Amino acid sequence: MKPENYLVVQARIAKERENLGRLLSQMSRHGIHPEVQAETMGGFRLCDNEALRIIGSMLHDFYTFVENIAKTVAARVDGGIPGGDDWMQGRLWDCSDT
Repeated sequence: MKPENYLVVQARIAKERENLGRLLSQMSRHGIHPEVQAETMGGFRLCDNEALRIIGSMLHDFYTFVENIAKTVAARVDGGIPGGDDWMQGRLWDCSDT
């Protein structure tokens, strides 16, 4: 890999890690990270649909950060993002084998 590509990958991963850190801090403030300790979120009981939608949104953000890192690595290191609906699962398996 060219040094400039490495720097791009490093910078993009650092940005996503910062985003993830902010998300985890937000989840901690709401008492749902690293374990669920809260009984309410945003004025809703955790079992209410509204609270579940808030938590679902946060989990979606988490997944998106991980996916963005995988896309960056695939594009810059592997030479492109694989096709197909299950490319992310395959990428995670590839990473876990090393």
